[in-house]
Amino acid sequence: MRRNRATAVAVLVLSVTAGLPLVSVAHADTVDLYVDNTVNCSDYAPAAGGRLTPYCTVSAATAAVQAGQTVHIGGGFYREDVRLTHSGRPGAPITVEGPDVRPDNHDPAATVTGSDTGFTLAGVHDVVLRHVSTNAPKSAVEVTGSQHVVLDDITTGTALKETEQSAAVRITGRSSDVTLSHSQLQTSGAGVGVAVTPGVTGAVITTNVLTDPVKDGISVDGADGTVVTGNTVDNARGAAVRVSGGSTATTVENNVLSVVPVPGSGSTPSGLSVAADSTTGTRADYNVVATGAPRPYVWGGQTYDTPAEFRATGQGAHDLAGDRASITTPTEGSVVIDSADPKAPGESDTDVRGLARVHDPLVPGTGSHDRGATEFQRPPVALSLSVTPKSDISHPLDATVDFKATSPWATSIRTSVDFGDGSPVEAGATSPLTHTFPRTGTYQVRAVSTDDAGQTVVRTLSVDIIGTAPIAPQLKLSQDADLLSVHAVTTVASPWPITRTTFDYGDRTPVTDQPTHVYARPGFYRVTTTMTDTQGRTGTATATLTVTPEFAPVKPTRILDTRQGTGTPVGPGGVHKLKVAGVAGLPAGGMTAVLLNLTATRPTTGGYVTAYPTGTDRPTVSSLNFTTGQTVANAVVVPVGPDGTVSLYNFSGDVHLIADVQGYYGTTMPAAGAGNHLGSVAPTRVLDTRQGPGTPLGAGGTVKVKVRGSGLLPDAARAVVLNLTATRPTQSGYVTAAPDGNPPSSSSLNFAVGQTVANQVTVPIDPDGTVTLYNHNGSVHLIADLQGYYAAPGEDTRPLTTVTPTRLVDTRTTHSALGPGGTMRIRVAGVVPAYTKAVLVNLTAVGPTAPGYLTAYQAGSSRPGTSILNFTAGQTVPNLALVPVSADGFIEVYNFSGRTDLLVDLQGYSA
Repeated sequence: MRRNRATAVAVLVLSVTAGLPLVSVAHADTVDLYVDNTVNCSDYAPAAGGRLTPYCTVSAATAAVQAGQTVHIGGGFYREDVRLTHSGRPGAPITVEGPDVRPDNHDPAATVTGSDTGFTLAGVHDVVLRHVSTNAPKSAVEVTGSQHVVLDDITTGTALKETEQSAAVRITGRSSDVTLSHSQLQTSGAGVGVAVTPGVTGAVITTNVLTDPVKDGISVDGADGTVVTGNTVDNARGAAVRVSGGSTATTVENNVLSVVPVPGSGSTPSGLSVAADSTTGTRADYNVVATGAPRPYVWGGQTYDTPAEFRATGQGAHDLAGDRASITTPTEGSVVIDSADPKAPGESDTDVRGLARVHDPLVPGTGSHDRGATEFQRPPVALSLSVTPKSDISHPLDATVDFKATSPWATSIRTSVDFGDGSPVEAGATSPLTHTFPRTGTYQVRAVSTDDAGQTVVRTLSVDIIGTAPIAPQLKLSQDADLLSVHAVTTVASPWPITRTTFDYGDRTPVTDQPTHVYARPGFYRVTTTMTDTQGRTGTATATLTVTPEFAPVKPTRILDTRQGTGTPVGPGGVHKLKVAGVAGLPAGGMTAVLLNLTATRPTTGGYVTAYPTGTDRPTVSSLNFTTGQTVANAVVVPVGPDGTVSLYNFSGDVHLIADVQGYYGTTMPAAGAGNHLGSVAPTRVLDTRQGPGTPLGAGGTVKVKVRGSGLLPDAARAVVLNLTATRPTQSGYVTAAPDGNPPSSSSLNFAVGQTVANQVTVPIDPDGTVTLYNHNGSVHLIADLQGYYAAPGEDTRPLTTVTPTRLVDTRTTHSALGPGGTMRIRVAGVVPAYTKAVLVNLTAVGPTAPGYLTAYQAGSSRPGTSILNFTAGQTVPNLALVPVSADGFIEVYNFSGRTDLLVDLQGYSA
């Protein structure tokens, strides 16, 4: 059954502390346990492990499971090494299983991505592990000192470490009665596919596919009574199957063995290699070795080049040789089909995909088992269908239907044709068919072919019955520099003149014959044109258009300072309406949002400021948080109200406010900024004055920072989005980021003595690919990290859609604080549209217990070595961040040290 996924915003806090999580009281035998980290899960809640609140980690479930219980692992990725130490009992094993996605289920598999070994079964008995995938680097599964263990349907793409001990599956430590079956093991790097080591007895390796083992495919070393049956080993660099170390009474049957020499390695791979000390009681038969193997057989130290020569040893009476492609991936006529020994020890009634054994009627005899792990199945019915309307005007409603149904195993195939016009279905039809449709139009002609085994194939073909060539309009749209204006250009192929062309511009305005249009507001529009010819026939064409506000960066300019003039601060509950339209070179109209650096100074008490569009309800989120006496700045993107103003609300106490404009979003742009779209990048450090000679920036000093060029932003970038951090300042002061070296009158980042603080800045880029950082007074170290850039529309850039601030996370009310080294996974899918590339969020650390920093980055990617928000103990600090979004709609936030509450407010997205 396909699993439903939650669509609401989900937040998963992962602990990085050592050891297994605490678990609840063990469940009764009749209660199964559940693991699913894609829904609301917990490793600690009293009801953890049930269907409603599953465990977040597999380790939590295996620490609690008891005999007779089953651990059900939901599809997804689990970043952990799982160690099973609990045992079942005869008749009541412990079972750990993921969803069975064979052979063509498209649900996600349960995948463990450990740092060492995916699953370790140590000193256990009566345990079943099945339907799981793992990509651990040392071993996918290791069984040591265990008995009565079944490993079934294990899938791995392991990149093994360069060690002698590495193996995709390793059975060791005097284990007995261990079965590995129906598994697909892809290995690379070093090591072997399956290793059965000294002291192991009674192991069964059956019906597995091992691809590209760098050393041996299956290695049996000093393990008595091992059964190796029905496996496919493809492209082994060592031996496909190696038996050594005094492994007696080994069975090697029904296997497909392929090896490939590695030029320059000095090794000569072999298909089947049995050492002289391991021939006692060992039986090899019904195996197939790929032709061209350097040493097909090595038996007791002697090489045999063909199955016929190998039979001289008394072994391989039914062995065959075949072309690698036809035996590893069987096709009709392959020697592996129906030629296996169905009574071989360990032989399975299903193949590696879980499909039943079937007899190929084209192969003489009654055998139904193929050699190797893959059973050749009944070929599907192949059906081709074509519908050809008559081209001559005398038969405008006629068409010819041609079809051909084939299946090599079928003795009969019956085909029916439905013409899609309400006429009776033509059952048992013979191709070709001629049919007269009742009128012009588009019809869905459907053919259904069924063979004597009940296999059915359906083909549907759309056919236009029009008598003559249809009208085929084409529509292209172009926008003016005034982005709300659009021009529609049409072309058409028609044998008769066009009498009328109309346009529906998709904004609920009346249909018109005018090819130009001005939209009232930004949005996504579908434009449709309809053309009519002199015969009354019509044709339509559509094109889509996204009218979005574009961004224009400006040199930082101060537009508010309540300390000036009367010097009146904003009081508790007060709102300051700030005029932005037509101010400081900003346009008087067509501006949808403004990018401000907002600074609070001299607050008489702790509080916050909220920036929002005038004339709308004030949102219940903060734009800028501060403590008593603190000077703090934060970048904010604020939609502009209808009257050209934005409102600044102060929650409590008195506070002076400073606002510096950094850019704006609008639909009427200057030529220098028109067409700017946003591109996000992984955080990249481009400046750290602590490095090298470690020279801070002095009073009145400037530093030019290269942001565009090789390994940095593309040449098309016009403005850069930086996370700017100041640390170790010797005096209170500020830094300004600007596109040139002229000392500016505005601030980008304010700091106190000894404070480490960060802020996001957006700055136009100089022609030489640099921006300039200016320090007002004292000395300070500066750190700059790339977050994104603005450029003309292209494959890697998207328009930024600004929104009224929306709170995504508040750990003070819904979650526990983020601990040291903790990571919070935040779901934005469902809040922002699908295919969103990046989100613009305001991050606020509240009440941290120790100095530290936060890092925000794309979920599932490697955590960058950069910070996004720095704080000291007890300090409330905000910062705007542009964060890439993962393909499944998540971002992650990491806390370096101490514990801190976290606020996350959405301000915009790039989709």
